[in-house]
Amino acid sequence: MRHTYTRRFNLSTRITKKLHEELAEYLETTNDSDAMEELADLLELIHSLTYIHSSNPIELEEIRLKKAEKRGGFNDRIFLVEVHDNDSNQ
Repeated sequence: MRHTYTRRFNLSTRITKKLHEELAEYLETTNDSDAMEELADLLELIHSLTYIHSSNPIELEEIRLKKAEKRGGFNDRIFLVEVHDNDSNQ
């Protein structure tokens, strides 16, 4: 089982590295068509990561929808800017 964990970790590391590469490519796009191509690549990598975390893209989408319902979504132009800790020890 330890071998499987090591293999998963290496795969996750490789996918995460590729995710960074694809994000950089997305950020360099200059038109909608290229941007959509890079977003598709990013989405494919994110879907792959869901399986590494013993889940799947459908469950990820359910989590995304719940979070958007609770906190609002980026389509609504709602962004978390700052978090204040109400811990009285500070």
